[in-house]
Amino acid sequence: NFIEDEKAGMWVGSSNGIYQYNEKTDHFDPHLAATDSAKQNTYYLTSSAEPGLFWISGRQTNPPNKGLGLSKYDTRTNTVTEFRNQTNDSSSIASDNTRWIRSDSLRRLWIATDKGLSLFVPEKNNFINYQLKDKSDGRNIGMVELQTDLNNNLWLTSQRGLVFFNSLTKSFTLYPAHEKDPH
Repeated sequence: NFIEDEKAGMWVGSSNGIYQYNEKTDHFDPHLAATDSAKQNTYYLTSSAEPGLFWISGRQTNPPNKGLGLSKYDTRTNTVTEFRNQTNDSSSIASDNTRWIRSDSLRRLWIATDKGLSLFVPEKNNFINYQLKDKSDGRNIGMVELQTDLNNNLWLTSQRGLVFFNSLTKSFTLYPAHEKDPH
């Protein structure tokens, strides 16, 4: 995918790293790229409201295709800050398998994962996690795509159907994929 930074620079997420278009050389300069094909990772980029930063969702390119969590890339210093799930830390991201990243109009960063929804808390550099449990087995319902509406509520796709998240009450409403689906 492509994003444009505040200096009109073009960045590309690929199946082997991130690339920045260099107008002087008319080429793409690699970032986070691996020459060893066994160590290549696929990255998806999301722009940030903060100049000089963007967010990265990644996974291993080769099997087992494990998620790489969430990363914050600072284009000014060429540094990456990684956020990974820590099993015993409820303030870490819900899962390393990030699916979608979106900022709302209040500049809050929301992350859809295969274990639920995470909200980034920049003052603490950690997360608040929200899970929707499957009524049949009690497991977390994974979220896939994420969109915000005009009221800064979230609409997500999941394995079970469409999900509405009220950002004021912090509550989920599941609209099942099939009306007769009890889940």
